[in-house]
Amino acid sequence: LYSMADAFIYPSLYEGFGLPVLEAMRCGAPCIISRTSSLPEVGGSAALYFEPCDVDALFECMKTVKENELLTNTLREQGFRQAAQFTWKRYALRLHRLFDQLEEKKDIRTICLGTEDFDTTGTCSDDCSSTTP
Repeated sequence: LYSMADAFIYPSLYEGFGLPVLEAMRCGAPCIISRTSSLPEVGGSAALYFEPCDVDALFECMKTVKENELLTNTLREQGFRQAAQFTWKRYALRLHRLFDQLEEKKDIRTICLGTEDFDTTGTCSDDCSSTTP
């Protein structure tokens, strides 16, 4: 279904993560998704966004995808790349690395799964959200 769709439209008011968006991107569907919760992080620059209660904005996104073949193809290509960033193996390796560090009783003040580098200053060396206990 996703691979034959003109677009995947996801007018969600709240998402815990957004697996349907990744599924659609992996199948080559251009994505039109709500600008809420985790969806902008999941979709990145590979999707068109709208406010979930703005019917006119949704219509404009749909019209744009239908009428602009170049943009539609770009969204498809970017979607493949965006979805490839989210793999179970990648997150399992990060979690394993974190457990190894905890087991070694390192002083981890910041847990930042979005970066390779952990530090003890309460910040991450890359751009990502951090949690300082």
